[in-house]
This record gives sequence, C-alpha cells and structure tokens, in this order.
Amino acid sequence: MTVDFEACREIVAEVFVRAGVRPERARQQADLFTVTEGKGVLSHGVNLTLKYTEQFLKGVINTEPNVTVLRETESAAVLDGDQGLGVAVIGKAIDLAMEKAARFGVAAVTVTNLQHYAAGLYYGDRPAENGMILTMMANSPSSMAPFGGSRKLYGTNPLTFAAPMGSLPAYCLDMASSVCAGNKLENAMSLGQSVPEGLGLDRNGKPSTDPGEILKHGSLLPFGGAKGSGVAGMINILAGVLSGAAYRDDVISLCRDKTKPANYGCFIQIIDVAKFMDYAQYVKRAETWGNDILESPPAAGFDRVIYPGYAEGRRLQKARSKGLTLSQISEENLIAAGKLVGLDTGALLKQAEI
Repeated sequence: MTVDFEACREIVAEVFVRAGVRPERARQQADLFTVTEGKGVLSHGVNLTLKYTEQFLKGVINTEPNVTVLRETESAAVLDGDQGLGVAVIGKAIDLAMEKAARFGVAAVTVTNLQHYAAGLYYGDRPAENGMILTMMANSPSSMAPFGGSRKLYGTNPLTFAAPMGSLPAYCLDMASSVCAGNKLENAMSLGQSVPEGLGLDRNGKPSTDPGEILKHGSLLPFGGAKGSGVAGMINILAGVLSGAAYRDDVISLCRDKTKPANYGCFIQIIDVAKFMDYAQYVKRAETWGNDILESPPAAGFDRVIYPGYAEGRRLQKARSKGLTLSQISEENLIAAGKLVGLDTGALLKQAEI
C-alpha cells in the first residue's frame, strides 16, 4: 500500500512512544525507518518497527544514553555509547566529527558500547548537505565465514560512504561486507521464502538456499570472495579493535541474546571539502563527473547507468511528494507492532493511504 510519508512516520513514532520511548527520540527513530523505506532499502526500513518495539518493551535498549568522551584530541575522539540506541549515539558522534572537521579539515571518531544503528545510508545526508564527506564503518555479531572458511567469524560489517554531488543526489555507497545484508535473509525467512544460492553456507559448510539454516546454524558469505573478506577484516580493525568495542565472537545481537550487552563498535571519519578546495569548484567537478556517469551508454540488459545513492535519492523525493509505498513485510510488521502496544496501526494506515 502507498501512504502519506509524514503520516507513516507519525504512526511509527506513536508506536514507539507507546512502547515507552520519549516522543522526540521516537520521532528520530521513526524518521530513520521511513526515510530508509523511502529510499528503497526495505531490509532496514519500516519492517524493523516490530523488532525495535519488542526490544523497547523489554527495556534492553537504552533510548536516552549518556554518551561520554573517553579520549579526545583536536581531530579525534573515542566515545562510550552507554549501550545506547544507535540513532541517538551515532548522531552525537557525527556531530562531534563534523565540528572537528570544520576546524581541522579531517576528523575521526570511534564509538564503543553501541547498539544497532540500522541503515548507514540514513546518516550520510547531513554531512553531504553541509559540504562534508562521511566514511562510516561498524562491526556486528558473527554471521559470516571468512574467505575459505566454514565457521562464522566476521559480522556483516557494513561500510557507508557519502559525498555531496551539488544539485544531484548525494553519492552514497552503503553496503554490507557479506553478499547481502542479514536482514534480507531474515525477511525471506519470515515470508517462508528461499534465497538464491551463493549467499551462505549450511552448518556443514555447504551452499544453502534456506535462510533459516544460514542464519541460525550456518554462515553468510563475503561479497567478492577474498576481497569482501578482506574488507570485513579491515572494518573490524577500525570499528572493533581500534574502538575498544567487542571484536570477536563477543559482539552480541540484541535480537538473539537479551542478557548480554551488544557492544558494537563504530568508526566515523568526516572530511570538510572546503578545507581541500573551493567548495564551488568541488561542486562543479562533482556534478560534471556525476552527469558523465548518468549519461554513460548502458550495456546490454540495462536501461541506464547510475551511481550509488542516485536511485535512493530520487526514490525518497518521490516518496515525500507522492507517497511512501510500503513493502508487504513492512506493512505486516507495523501492524503487528501496533498490536503489541494497543494501537490499531492497520486502521491508521488505511486513513493515510493515497
């Protein structure tokens, strides 16, 4: 179904408020999910409302963390996230990194003691809109075998890179180190669907198309074989080892073990473009290069050529102006989340339908 974008965000926020989250924080988390859904990243969009509502009701996520600075220099810092909600902690970490980069050109911040922060591409918009380039990495619970292995050792360890492109949508690469994000397999498992071969292994180290077997007993596979495995290891060094967060099998998923702290780690780097060249010159060069890509002749089987972030940016613009089209699992999970808190989200969605 297609619903009014703003109305959908308010529905998600009201679910979170009824689950005990402060209204301002609830709207912040709701914005993350609706923007992500609007960009077309359905694995990390409105469908996660149910999972988060369950955790809010159980009190396993600190929604109002006391984020503290453990170490700091002019252009670097280490933050303790106080087991906080990802969107709250990462927002503060990016604020600090942007502030330092505005003074010194480049800044890096690591975060320890962090919970899941959802889709990385959500966080790229603000730096890009302020003339800055974001690189962000995080480690995650073991779910992927290293290249040549059969036992899960690495997390899906996502990487986000976002840069301004002038009048064009921001360049935003947001990817897992695995062939696909684990949430995509969880969605397939919820819908009773199989997945293509090549995404993961079963408990015996053999290829599997059963998402439940892959997630619960087997392991995901890295993208590009040894290359993806190497990228996952690099991310674990920067986000896990360097930050002081959990970095081995001790990274805990809040959805699978509610008795232990998650303690994800994160690495954030911000570059202030204006410290390297006149910003107007950068914009002219970036737009020229972006249009070169968009005007590139497509290969056989493709309609057009785009860069990462272009389609997502255009989808979000359309969702804001013409309505947000919810995926089947997003609609189902939002209705289920409403039931947990005594809210008829199904009726509210029908009222907001376009």
